[in-house]
Amino acid sequence: MYLLYLDASGTPEIKDPNCSTYVLSGLCVHESVWPHLEQQVALLRNRYSLHNCSFELHAKDICAQLREQE
Repeated sequence: MYLLYLDASGTPEIKDPNCSTYVLSGLCVHESVWPHLEQQVALLRNRYSLHNCSFELHAKDICAQLREQE
């Protein structure tokens, strides 16, 4: 079985004056890979002392350089 994660950012409305961008991205992994990915996320949480925090990974946080991350 494959697991699929999809995430969208922006608006798909072409004439939206507030947003000119729409991005749809996804990640598809085989179920056998998922435990390893989950372990890697746990290591990152521990590395940055986030082990008690619940958070989600978003494509914009991974793929774009944001002022908040500097």
